[in-house]
Amino acid sequence: MVRCRHAFVREQVLAVSGVLCIGPIYVDVNCLAFPCEDGLPIEVETIGRDYEVVPGGSAVNFARFGRRLGLSTILAGKIGTDAFGDLLSGMLRDADVGLALKVDTSAVTDVGINFVAPSGASVMAVAGTASDALTGAELAGIVEEHESKISYVYLGGGFKLPGLLEDLLSVVKPLQARG
Repeated sequence: MVRCRHAFVREQVLAVSGVLCIGPIYVDVNCLAFPCEDGLPIEVETIGRDYEVVPGGSAVNFARFGRRLGLSTILAGKIGTDAFGDLLSGMLRDADVGLALKVDTSAVTDVGINFVAPSGASVMAVAGTASDALTGAELAGIVEEHESKISYVYLGGGFKLPGLLEDLLSVVKPLQARG
């Protein structure tokens, strides 16, 4: 019997019980086909036309696209109590991503502003404090709460969270011990 390669891949994807996705999470404002081939000039208003507002960050993208492929994904991260935090959690719920988000009243939800030229060249800026405020203890609590549902861990952009790197190995140790 000949099996379609794509059907086989889909069966393998569905066999995974869950992927915990860890990393900075953003509301991305992508300015598309923006005239920024040579960067953005200082103190000059540069006008573009099209933009999109989407959830962003490597862990977020993996969780969203993995979910579309049928994976069970759990996104671990932190947001603030601001409008961007509400927007981000709503967009992720709409994408059917499992959420393990900590909400911090003193943090500002991260936002990425990306200017993308027609050639694909881009200028990127990020602001916010929420992602960097996620602690090892909070992540350990998320792992403990969802441990039975986690088969794999995806670390997206983790090197952008230096405060979390120190605790990361001890946090995932229970998952390693389980195999």
